[in-house]
Amino acid sequence: HDVVICIDLPLSQQLALNDYCRETGIKYVAADVRGVFAWAFVDLGDDFSTKDANGETLKEVMVGDISQAEEAVVTTVTVPGKGDKVEHQRHNLDDGDVVTFRSPSAAVGSGGMGDQLEGSYYTIKV
Repeated sequence: HDVVICIDLPLSQQLALNDYCRETGIKYVAADVRGVFAWAFVDLGDDFSTKDANGETLKEVMVGDISQAEEAVVTTVTVPGKGDKVEHQRHNLDDGDVVTFRSPSAAVGSGGMGDQLEGSYYTIKV
């Protein structure tokens, strides 16, 4: 089997089954519903990793510029503000968030870092 799905078993049996699945490389899902309450547990093994810290929908922001500094400064595109003002698009990212860049060459200009950024993961410091 590739995945074992466990429902309506005592916790001791669920733990034993999860241990077996982990030892043999089988993915494990356990879930249960008790009245209006429900829970789920997923163990996809040590080789599975996720960059999703909170389960929220991924954010997408257009980058206007990326500096060439050691700790690069990423500036978002400008959008119309109140009155005659122009402000940068808000990114709503927090320290420690992980980001990746798609097609960053245009934002970097002729500096050439764009190809190095493509598809890699970076940690944000706001």
